[in-house]
Amino acid sequence: MDTTILTAPPLVSQVVAFTTATKSAQLGRTTRFVTITTSATAYVAFGDTGVVATATNGMYLAANVPTVVRVAANSFLSALQVSAGGNLFITEWA
Repeated sequence: MDTTILTAPPLVSQVVAFTTATKSAQLGRTTRFVTITTSATAYVAFGDTGVVATATNGMYLAANVPTVVRVAANSFLSALQVSAGGNLFITEWA
């Protein structure tokens, strides 16, 4: 298991409300990791400007479980509800 420890101050945070597949704002050019948490169970996908989360391509993320993911700079996240809408909380780290 990867035990990455994020020690620097976060770069920026954003909140994305979702029901249908909803895309985040573009991540920063120095972002290398994100901490993501959802207020409702969701599918989360990562990619370029056309990313759209679905039940088949998205990472299943249980509600209120912070998860650290390595990402590409300048990428996007998309979240889709499993059974109820919620918020995707994204914190970017260098």
